[in-house]
Amino acid sequence: MILSLSFVLAALLIRHFNRTKVYTKYVAIGMSLCFIGDLINSDVIPGVGIIGSIVFFALAHVSFILAYAKTVKKHGLTIFCKYSYIFMALYWAITILLWGLLVFPKDKSFMSYGVLAYGLWVSTMAAFSWSLVRIHKKYLLVAAGAFMFVISDLFLAVTGIGGITVHFRDAVIWATYILGLTGIIYAGHFITESQQDKSI
Repeated sequence: MILSLSFVLAALLIRHFNRTKVYTKYVAIGMSLCFIGDLINSDVIPGVGIIGSIVFFALAHVSFILAYAKTVKKHGLTIFCKYSYIFMALYWAITILLWGLLVFPKDKSFMSYGVLAYGLWVSTMAAFSWSLVRIHKKYLLVAAGAFMFVISDLFLAVTGIGGITVHFRDAVIWATYILGLTGIIYAGHFITESQQDKSI
């Protein structure tokens, strides 16, 4: 939780020193929502359950998508582009395949479908991050971070619900989660909104 809190503080500090930058505003909101989700998962906020944490993480991804959309809009672009569509198809295919093979056979409840829906939403967030790469190649770090977020949640689902035993499970989940947030929070900080190299 201390590590999660450190990301919130980092996002808020970056926002404080970059108030004119729209990316930092929505990333700070998204990270704050992730922190609430972490508090629920760790039972610091009791009585809410996994559904509550999923809701807050889903809202966080809405905020991340808004960060991407508002940023590309400043350059006359949109998050709806061929790169987003290509990676959305790829990430959705991976999510559906792993869910169908490893999660659904073990749990056919309503919760299982909720996990699939959430996985597809995280995949959508990650796919839209590729729209940023058209502005500057440094945004590849954001796309990589967003993909790490997908990996973290898929790993959590297939080991938690699918019952796949993996050594150092928690360490892998936290490592990919940390890499994901690092890419999303810090990568955009080092690029000014007027900086554009048309890398793709």
